[in-house]
Amino acid sequence: MNAREADDKGRVCGRSGRRKSCRRAGPWWTATGSSWPTSPGRPGAKRHRKQIREALGFRPPTLADEESLTAWLAAEVCPVELVEDRQREALLVECRTRKIEPPGPTRIEKVLVAARGRWERAFCVRTIERLGAVGRARLLALVAEGKDEGTALLAALKRDPGAVGRDALLMEIIKLTSVRELGLPKGLFADCSEKLVAGWRARAIKMYPSDFRDTAEDMRVTLLPALCSSRQAEITDALVDLLIALVHKINARAERRVEKQLTAELRKVRGKEGILFKLAEAAVGKPDEVVRRALYPVVGC
Repeated sequence: MNAREADDKGRVCGRSGRRKSCRRAGPWWTATGSSWPTSPGRPGAKRHRKQIREALGFRPPTLADEESLTAWLAAEVCPVELVEDRQREALLVECRTRKIEPPGPTRIEKVLVAARGRWERAFCVRTIERLGAVGRARLLALVAEGKDEGTALLAALKRDPGAVGRDALLMEIIKLTSVRELGLPKGLFADCSEKLVAGWRARAIKMYPSDFRDTAEDMRVTLLPALCSSRQAEITDALVDLLIALVHKINARAERRVEKQLTAELRKVRGKEGILFKLAEAAVGKPDEVVRRALYPVVGC
């Protein structure tokens, strides 16, 4: 280039290095007539990406592919996987399996959001159908405005049992009876993963009655049975634990009471130390004798 060198800013200077002799020069690849890709938006980058796709047998994603991936995520991944990063990883693996170039980050997020929304709607519809009109009305009454009984039951369901005792046992029995009166169908979530039901339960247990009323009715009718069904199983387990702990407590108290009575009776005997010494001497002196003949005369029996 006429004995001139370009600096890091693309300026061409003379060998003397003087600033006044510098002039602006274009990128180095313009001197050779090539188009070097510096960003994905340049034609060269698009051409290279196309060549890589053709070499590996991949193709660019289309709107139909995104719709198909959304349906696949909603049907296969979302029911069993709740963590967003794992859903994204599953989506990328499926793209490689289908020989589709993964969409950009923005498009991937839209696919994930759409899949989760589609699955939640399908899950709500299925739960509402299984509950029926009567079950749905009973659940909605729990969070209806002005229904103090329902609000009290919902608050009681969120509380854990207290200290081991009769009152805690009776309270758990009342809660279990109240939940069973809701008439939730057996096997309401039988075909759902435990993680899925636990996730909906965790969402519901943080909500107040006003929060339930602010949500859509289909979401409300799905969150409430997830909470009630989970708590019904947990209350049953808690009742078993309470009964076992209460029996141990009664046994321990009875043992202490018997020991206290025996100790008190032992203290009432006069000269018990002398009697014990006589018994020991008789036992040592006549080891082969019958107890009735050897020891009873010592204590005056």
